[in-house]
Amino acid sequence: GADPKFPVNMNVVNMLNTKYILAPGRLPETRIALANTDQAKGILTYRNPDVLPRAWFVKEAEVATSKSALFARLNDPSWNPRTTALLENPLSEPVTASDSAVATIAKLGAHEVTVETFTSRTSLLVLSEVYYPAGWKAFVDGKETEIRKTNYVLRSVIVPAGTHRVEF
Repeated sequence: GADPKFPVNMNVVNMLNTKYILAPGRLPETRIALANTDQAKGILTYRNPDVLPRAWFVKEAEVATSKSALFARLNDPSWNPRTTALLENPLSEPVTASDSAVATIAKLGAHEVTVETFTSRTSLLVLSEVYYPAGWKAFVDGKETEIRKTNYVLRSVIVPAGTHRVEF
């Protein structure tokens, strides 16, 4: 983590859709809330109030110039995965912050994910699923689209303005 007083990078934890954190001892409770204590095992369960959803639209995308620059940005406390996606390659078309955007998981399975979306502008949809190009394809309203490696480990796709069905 970027904060020496807190040993976990909460931006990464948030983007990985992590609702609970298990720890063998106390963690600073400034960013998480103690939910349960297992006295017998000495394990504490914390609830993460800032967990990101499984799918969300970001306001902007940044392209990292190198892997080290990407990791530096991932560990930068000013980076917010809720609003900014980190990419390794430039986008094929510009994306902008949407005035209104909604992403709802309609189907979630081991081999497929369907997201019902609305965005007022062409935007980047980030999915809290591991980027794994072998075997995965993405479709917006049945038309294949490129899956982008995002935030080093996640995937994203460009979604045009309007209501759309995104299928992985």
